[in-house]
Amino acid sequence: MESRPTLEEMNKVWTEWVDRPWYKDKMKVGDCYGICMEFYQKKFNLTLRDYPKLHRRALFDPSFIEDQAERLEDGVIHVYTGTCDSDPPPFSDLQYGDMMVMRLHLERLEGGYSSKQDRLCNHSGIYLGHGYMLHHAWLDPSKIVDLTVHSFYHRMTELVLRSPHAVNYPAPI
Repeated sequence: MESRPTLEEMNKVWTEWVDRPWYKDKMKVGDCYGICMEFYQKKFNLTLRDYPKLHRRALFDPSFIEDQAERLEDGVIHVYTGTCDSDPPPFSDLQYGDMMVMRLHLERLEGGYSSKQDRLCNHSGIYLGHGYMLHHAWLDPSKIVDLTVHSFYHRMTELVLRSPHAVNYPAPI
């Protein structure tokens, strides 16, 4: 059985992706989906479409995800679809490069946000393997989280997407 890397080891391997500042300008990488777009471009040579802002919020509308799948020549695999009330996706089902889409802070009183018409997923991250995820939380620097410790992100995952193209790239650690 292979040993699991520590968070410190993951941070060393992924150092260029950690501690990036948050930007309000959508044209700069400085938000959760921005870091995912750059990661997919640099690591897998895939250009992801940016999401339009609705009601001044970047939300993950299912129609945008389906449009993205149609644009990519090899489509996208829905690895997991659930709700925050479902069991989270098992780590054994996740692979390096999977995009995890979450619904965080369901109520405005909890400090989060949701659209007026419907509550949509509002956060994304990249699964790095070994139970770790790279993400860029609102107003915080980007970081790697251990999903076995910070299980909130894992529990709030409602969608996991995989590009068949990205499967051809081995995880660096």
